[in-house]
Order: sequence, then structure tokens, then C-alpha cells
Amino acid sequence: MTDEWLLIFNAMKIDGVPSGYFRWSIYNHAIVLPILIHYPLALISGYDSRIFVSLTLVVSAFIAILICGDLWRSSGPRSWAAALFAAIAVAPAQYMQLLWGFQFTLALSVAFSVAGLAVLSRTPKRLAEPWSLALAFGLIWLGCLSSAGAAFAFAGAGIVVWLSDRALGTKLALAAVLLVQFAAAALWASGGPPAILQLSRNIAYVFTALGAVVLGSPIGMTDFTVELRSILGAAMGLLFVASLWRAHAGGGLRSVAFPIAVFATSVMAVLAVAMSRSYLGNWHLIYAMPAVLASLALPWAPALSAGGVRSALRAGSIAIASLQVLGWWDGFTAHGPGYHAYTGSIVRYMATLEEAPDQPKPFPSTGGWDANLEMVRFLRARGHDFAP
Repeated sequence: MTDEWLLIFNAMKIDGVPSGYFRWSIYNHAIVLPILIHYPLALISGYDSRIFVSLTLVVSAFIAILICGDLWRSSGPRSWAAALFAAIAVAPAQYMQLLWGFQFTLALSVAFSVAGLAVLSRTPKRLAEPWSLALAFGLIWLGCLSSAGAAFAFAGAGIVVWLSDRALGTKLALAAVLLVQFAAAALWASGGPPAILQLSRNIAYVFTALGAVVLGSPIGMTDFTVELRSILGAAMGLLFVASLWRAHAGGGLRSVAFPIAVFATSVMAVLAVAMSRSYLGNWHLIYAMPAVLASLALPWAPALSAGGVRSALRAGSIAIASLQVLGWWDGFTAHGPGYHAYTGSIVRYMATLEEAPDQPKPFPSTGGWDANLEMVRFLRARGHDFAP
């Protein structure tokens, strides 16, 4: 529903329906890869959005594995901490990924960008440098072909390169290559200059998004002040900075280049949303999720030297992650059911559109791809029963 309808109009065009039309982007976000994935899966499932919801959850779990995977390789407290952190990735605090099929586009974008950073930072030296670089850059570009936020992974890749043991000349050359790619991706997706340049508001927006990944949020937020979500987000920021300082003090900054790059990429993507949107949607939280996981996982990195400070940082990460129980509760009892009722009203609208074509729309207008009678007939002809 809503933005998913654009993908259905694309499918109608592919199937030769006269009222279908084809678009490769939505709101300046390229969705080339999601289109290529959507059509075959839609045919298999009878245009049932649950297959895309399932895909989103699988991809979100994959993101968590990439970020927290090093912890799982150890036994004891580190593996238990990894499981606790990973649960945040699929928690109903981000209920849009449980109720909105189109969310798989953002999930793919985040997953490919994180995967690109993982390849760049973790590829064994025995593999040829050109191949690892090509694979990393290719993965990030696949992310850019899913949603614009992946463009910031090129900046994150610059962090990985700069913290590596490459020669200075190589670092500068790769930095130039990354800058060109970032500029190309950013200009391609740009909708114009940033509309909102209020520094305090945008900082609060980012902190609120980080906290909302754990605690949950309404479908849309427009006020960004000092409250529980923003305080928790600021706490995660402090946890990350303190862990970074501890790693630097122990001479292990280079070994934590990956979580640093993930955190920076994620925060930059959220900041870009803050500067271009007057609201924070629950669907935007997946952009913030990697930063949350990176901030929680960093205190458990071997680069942090043992001692009371490291123990305190690890205890802080467990305490913050444990607050997700509030997000799970909120997702299942408050905001999640409310959004489910909203989606149900849209399904009922589509199910009765042929009998009552003039009924009021229970959704705000899209960018020109509202569901219509032709779409309803197209879906019914392919076995869709419009069950909520």
C-alpha cells in the first residue's frame, strides 16, 4: 500500500496493462534493485506484502549479524551481548518493518552499504586489493540503487581507508576516488539544497532517532526536544565516544574502523533526513539502527583494554540494550496496533473500491500513484483477496 503501489504500477506496465506506468525512482531515491526483486516475488506470492515484510526482517537480521558478528565468535558474555543487541534489529519498536512491505527498499540500502564497509575493513590481505575494493564499492552502489541513504557509505569507507595501514599516497588516491563516488551518488539523489538548517533541532532529531530504535516511536514525530528518546540517543552517542577514546588509548583504533564507519554512515544518513524532512517517520529508524548497534557493540571490541572503564562501558551497553523491552511492549500494545488499524482501513478501501469508487480515501495522497480501480482489478485477477 501507499508507496508499494508505485511498484505495482510498474508491474502492471510490465504485464502490458494500459494504465500501468514505469518509474525507477521515488522521491529522488533510486529503487532499481527493489523493482528487480519486487516483480518476481510479487508473482510468486500473489502480490502478498507479507513476503516483503519477511524479506525486510531477514535483511535486518543480516545487518545485525554483520555489525555484531565478531561478538558471536566468542563464547560467554560477548555472545550473549551480541544476541541482546541483535534483537533490536527486528524489534517491533520499528513496527513499520512488520507492517509495510515497501520497507524492504530501505533495508536493502542499509544492508548493502554495511556489507560494503565490512568487505573493505575485513578482507584478508591475501586477497588482491583491487578485487576487494571493487566488491566493496559495488555493494555500496547496490545500496544506492535501493535508497539514497547508502551514498553516505562512501564517506564511511573513507574512514576505513584512512585508519588502515595503507601508504599515505594510496590513502589519498582512494580518498579522491571515494569523494568522486560520493559526489556522484549524492548529486544523483539530491532534491535540492537542505531545507532545514536548525543545528539544535537537527542534533535533537538524530538523538531522538537513535533512542526511538530502542524505545519505539509514533508513526511520525515533529517535535524534537529533551525527552526519553533523545536522552537515550545522547547516551548512546556518549557511549560510542567513550569507547572510541578507550580504544585509542590502547592503540587499537585501527582495529575498530568498521564500527566507526558504520556509526558515521548511519548518523549522516539520519542527519540528511533531518535536514530534508519536517518529521521523523518510524520507517526512517532503519537508517539509525546501524549506529545503535555499532555504539552498543563497540565497548565489547578486543581493542578496549581491560579495566574498570571497559567494564563500566560494557555494563552501560547492556543497560541501554535492555531498555528495548519498552520498545517491544510499545510496538505490540500501542503504536503497532494503531498503524495496523490504519493499514486495515486502506485494505478495506481497496476491497470495496469497485462497489464504492467515490468513497473518501483513508490515506494522504501519494506522489501520483494512488491505488485505483485498474490496480484493484489487476490484483484480483492475480489472486489477491485483500485480506487485512
